Amino acid sequence: MNKFESHLGYTNMFKEDQLTLGIYFPIESYKGSIPEMQLEQQMQLAKKAEEARFASLFVRDVPLNVPSFGDVGQIYDPWVFLGFLAAHTKKISLGTGSMITTLR
Repeated sequence: MNKFESHLGYTNMFKEDQLTLGIYFPIESYKGSIPEMQLEQQMQLAKKAEEARFASLFVRDVPLNVPSFGDVGQIYDPWVFLGFLAAHTKKISLGTGSMITTLR
């Protein structure tokens, strides 16, 4: 017996003989040195991904600010943000695509 067969997140992402797709929160462009990341818009994206039947949704941890690059990355703490996503979604599996553990 697979010890993960009753784990909803695992069984949602890894289905035998089926392709499942996950999605990252998109990189958002912004002007100036302070990014804008509207929580309501992020939740709408999460719900759209779930409604579109994506198997998983990933956040990333990029706590760097390089103005010439044009992206500060995930500005919310990934663990807190994943908890918020979990409270507002029902079926989509959640995960981190990158995590800088020395800072967390």
